Amino acid sequence: MSLNRVVFFGKSGCGKSTAISTLCHSNINCEKNFDYGLIDIGPDDQLQVIEAKTTKAIELIEQREHDSTIGYIMLIDNQDPDYLQSLQEQLKILFPILQNTALVVGVCQKKASIYGELERVNLQLRGCGLRAPAFEIDPNNESDISLLLQALLISLDEKLTQVH
Repeated sequence: MSLNRVVFFGKSGCGKSTAISTLCHSNINCEKNFDYGLIDIGPDDQLQVIEAKTTKAIELIEQREHDSTIGYIMLIDNQDPDYLQSLQEQLKILFPILQNTALVVGVCQKKASIYGELERVNLQLRGCGLRAPAFEIDPNNESDISLLLQALLISLDEKLTQVH
């Protein structure tokens, strides 16, 4: 059986647990540094979706599970007045990991905004030297979370074709 991993990360309260619960239909396992759920993606394949609660948890996952981690999904809460600074801080800390794998960003639209949230996020990503798709999402909406996974897989495919 094949098991691949996708790691969800972001500040506390941004929707990571909700997104994973939505994908895994509330079938979540809890550990000290992270929660996770499993999705059957074929007769012999599973996708483990992990909620990394801290940047230390991401580093631990990367050390232990590097070969089976296919990418990262960062969630941002647009209600946080400092979400762009938080985004920049997390990207700076995790840049060595994120530059070599697929990354997708989900902006949880918990409040209406007159500003272009996605444009701001994309500027921050480019400023950190990263290129990643960003979407406005609702972590309770299975279609939105599935879209993040699909984008991650497409990004992964693009990275693999750039190598060859």
